[in-house]
Amino acid sequence: HVRISFHNTIGRAVAPIVVDEQVLGEMVSHKVIIAEHYDANWHQQYARDHAIPWAQYEAAVQRSPHLTIEQLEGAAALMGMIANTIANLAHRNLNLERELVSARQSEADRRAAERQAIVQQAVQFMRENLEQPIRVADVAKAVSLSPTYFGVLFNEQTGSKPVDYLIELRIERAKHYLLHTAMSVMDVCVALGYDPSYFNRLFRQRTGLTPGQYARQHRQRQP
Repeated sequence: HVRISFHNTIGRAVAPIVVDEQVLGEMVSHKVIIAEHYDANWHQQYARDHAIPWAQYEAAVQRSPHLTIEQLEGAAALMGMIANTIANLAHRNLNLERELVSARQSEADRRAAERQAIVQQAVQFMRENLEQPIRVADVAKAVSLSPTYFGVLFNEQTGSKPVDYLIELRIERAKHYLLHTAMSVMDVCVALGYDPSYFNRLFRQRTGLTPGQYARQHRQRQP
C-alpha cells in the first residue's frame, strides 16, 4: 500500500512481511513527493509559519524525488512481491527448523530408549546370574559395553553404581532364601558365592540384622 503524510504531499510505498499470520516487519521506500498532490500555496504558508526561507524550502523540494500515486502503487506492488518471497523463505526456514528440532527430539528419545533397554538387559542378566560369580565387568560384557561406560550409563539410569545394585539384588535374593526356604545361612552364602564373614557384615550393613537374626525374626512371622 501507499502511506501518505504531510498534507498529502509525502508518500512512501510499504509492503508488510507476514509469516504464519504474524507481521515480522515491513519494507518501506524512501520518502517521495507526490507530484499531483503538491500544493505550492500550502507549502509557502508552512515555510512562513516555521520561519524557513522559501528559497531553501523550494530547493529542498526540488532535490527530493517526485513520483505519481500510480508510480508509488507500482513500487508498492513490486515491493509486495519481494516481501512475499522473503516471507516464503522465512516460512520454509521456520518449517525446516521445526523439522530439525523434531528430528533431534526423536533422535534423543531413541537414544534414551536404547539406554533404558541396555540397563534393563543388564539388570535381567544380573538377576539370572546371581548365583554365579559375576562381576560388573561380566555384566558390561553381556551388554557389549566397556565397564567404564557401562558404569556411567547404569548410574545415569538407576541412580546406583552397578556394583551396589548387584549387591542389593543378592541381598534381596538372600532374604528370599532365608524367608521362604529351609536353607541355612551357610547354604545361602554358598549359593550366592559369598564368604560367610563378609556376607554377615554386608547383610548387616544393608538390613541392620545378621542373616541369622533376619531368618529367625521373619520366619517366626510366617503363618
